[in-house]
Amino acid sequence: MTLAEEVLQVALNAPDTLPARLQAAGALPPDVAVEVAQAGFTALDAGDLPRARAAFGAAMLMFSNNDDWPRAITCGVQHAEICKVLATTEDEHSSARDRAVGMRGLARRLRLATQAFNAGVVVADSAWFAGQSAREQRDHEAYGRWLLVTLDDCVDALTLIETDPTGGRARNLISLVGVAVREVQQTPWLDAEQSQADAALRKVALATESFVAPGTHSFTGGASSQTDLELVLAGLSYQWGSPDVARARLTHVAETAHAGGDLTTFIEAVSTLYAGERECYRLTDTLIAVTERFAGAVDDFRSSSRSRAGRLWMAQQLDELSGDMVTDEFTRLVGRDVERAYQAVERFRARTLLDEMTGHVRELEPSLRDRAAALGAAVLHLEAPPTLDDDVGDQIRLVSRLPIGGLTADPERLRTLATLEALHAESDAGFIGTEPIGSLDSVIGRLAPDEAIVTYHIPYDALDPAGTLLIMAITPRGPLTLHLPLHPGEGVGHFIGRIQVDGRQPIDASPLAELIVNTRMSILDNDGDADPRLAELYRILVAPLKEAGLAIRDFRTLFIVPHGILHAVPFAALRTPEGRCLVEDVATVVVPSVSVWEVLREREATAPRRFVGFANPSVTDYEPLPQAELEVAEVRSLLSQLEASVLVGDEASESALRRWSPGADVVHLATHGEFPEADAMNLHRVLLSATEEHDGHVNAEELRSLDLRSAQLVVLSICDGGVYRFGPGDEPYGLLSALLAAGARNVLGPLWAVEDTQTRLLMTTFYRRLLADGPAVALQHAVVDRLRAGAQIRDWAGFVLFGGGMWATA
Repeated sequence: MTLAEEVLQVALNAPDTLPARLQAAGALPPDVAVEVAQAGFTALDAGDLPRARAAFGAAMLMFSNNDDWPRAITCGVQHAEICKVLATTEDEHSSARDRAVGMRGLARRLRLATQAFNAGVVVADSAWFAGQSAREQRDHEAYGRWLLVTLDDCVDALTLIETDPTGGRARNLISLVGVAVREVQQTPWLDAEQSQADAALRKVALATESFVAPGTHSFTGGASSQTDLELVLAGLSYQWGSPDVARARLTHVAETAHAGGDLTTFIEAVSTLYAGERECYRLTDTLIAVTERFAGAVDDFRSSSRSRAGRLWMAQQLDELSGDMVTDEFTRLVGRDVERAYQAVERFRARTLLDEMTGHVRELEPSLRDRAAALGAAVLHLEAPPTLDDDVGDQIRLVSRLPIGGLTADPERLRTLATLEALHAESDAGFIGTEPIGSLDSVIGRLAPDEAIVTYHIPYDALDPAGTLLIMAITPRGPLTLHLPLHPGEGVGHFIGRIQVDGRQPIDASPLAELIVNTRMSILDNDGDADPRLAELYRILVAPLKEAGLAIRDFRTLFIVPHGILHAVPFAALRTPEGRCLVEDVATVVVPSVSVWEVLREREATAPRRFVGFANPSVTDYEPLPQAELEVAEVRSLLSQLEASVLVGDEASESALRRWSPGADVVHLATHGEFPEADAMNLHRVLLSATEEHDGHVNAEELRSLDLRSAQLVVLSICDGGVYRFGPGDEPYGLLSALLAAGARNVLGPLWAVEDTQTRLLMTTFYRRLLADGPAVALQHAVVDRLRAGAQIRDWAGFVLFGGGMWATA
């Protein structure tokens, strides 16, 4: 047995006797100490920690006896670190820390900076694990004390991190800083302890600002740990140190994430950056600079998705950026630049439909379409809650945002989405690029003197679906902006927020949503409470415009851009304080966004020449619609100057729709429809007669493939034909958006189920005035005619014109 092996055996079996034996042995050759130390490293590599601990302890004593202090300290630090790893109790971790503290002090006295740093990291690590042991024993006082000791130890080590910035201990220290800071921030402290915690966090903030520069990748092990560190350190700097350093850290993270296509990290960084800049009361120009710096990245990320489901998923992630940014443009920023407020609203809404309408789509080859449709349906599918399987539940779902995957997307859904995206990318198909947003001046220039646009926006807030209302009115004379908090009404004590159960469709709850649901139910039930509720909606949505000096009655046509839960509002029926309905003052048209309205206005308006109508098709499991045949016959007679084709019964088929709709200026569908609560984007469908070629179930995706570029108007004389859900980016799902994407300029449909005879009477008046007045004014006259004839609100208020509103008269 060699001398080194003898020393190691003593260190393993009788460590307490080793110092005396070494002293009695006198000076040993230096190579013996080296051999013992090497045995320690060999045992460490083999995972034999007790043997490694013994070897390093013995080597430390031997090197110190030889006055080889650098090696002695190196072995002492290794010994202390192994003691830390083997420790299982608070006392054992504390003892390991004491050993490392001794090595740190010795290294500093000898001006051995690297060894002092290494020892300091072990000191901090030991303090952390001592605290974790105390926590496991439910000794919360000791746990809190050790947390603060850990932060102090981290600060001490950070002062020397530059001595070994690429080493493993530097990475360990930075990781520990991030974890410890989060623990301290999340731990509840008593008042006296809170001041100590604040002081410790302040020290860490100043130390990291001094010794860990923004974007210092060498201190971490990879992009993920770098991002986590920068986010934690930026938060510290915003609260306790320099906001400029925080901004530099987050800007670096956001730009790196943008370049690498990492949307999740980008959103977290920019959201944290913007919130931090707001909280430290930055000047308006600074907030504007942050917004402008990353505005282009929003479009870049949106453009990176090829499938519709992918674009919607991307919009959902970007929604998280929109809340504070859009709100600020309507408050502190709007007085300086209204154009910015307009751009902020349009940037985060209805962009998928806009891109589709402007030709930023390349079709998949036919052999891949069925697979792509199946993948898309799997991504978009959300079961409806069974507890809301009634009329009230239907209305509640209409005012609830339908996200992709619910409130938290499961990994399987994301894998399916990745497969769908790869399918489009490999085929170089799907969405290509994105349409830029036009200017406010361009919108104003397209308005006729008697037209106005009112666009609403409810800023995204994961905790409150309707806490703030932003309104922008655009008239030929210029814009008007309003920022209105939506305070709960008196006595309202219901839950406010979003609920999801068992991964099914989430339900949104807010006082405004409750008012809208109750209003719709009162209209449908004719229970007498509709009028006061419609008056209250007018007070919230329209009266502020009048108070700001905008007289709605001065205009002939009002284009309304609803947002979120406001899609379910029957705007035409809102009651003025004088008791009139809004439709008596102005013709109303609904559009999904101002940008979409601009595209619709650009579409060529030609005088209608050809009408095609479909009525009472042969549909299994549904009652015949004889009134629909009468309705279409009357329409044909009213449009006698047009070339007309009417198909009824078996002839009113999907095959006929595909054959007759191209080139038609007015398409009228008087039939049944289906509006399922799952797969809302795809499975809303028009029902027509089946043929050998087609099943007669024309869903939204199939409508998108029709050629409706000649269609100045498509009429959905179908129960719930104008019903649609809304999703991320306020994107509309359903028949209306599909018809606009197919090329239609205007679409008319009801917001709820309508009675056949009342529908026929309204349609007769509508078509009598259509060619002379255009769809917006013709619908206004038809609705007012039914209103003044004493018809119930439900028989006329639900008919909505959706689109550009313009009409070329003969």
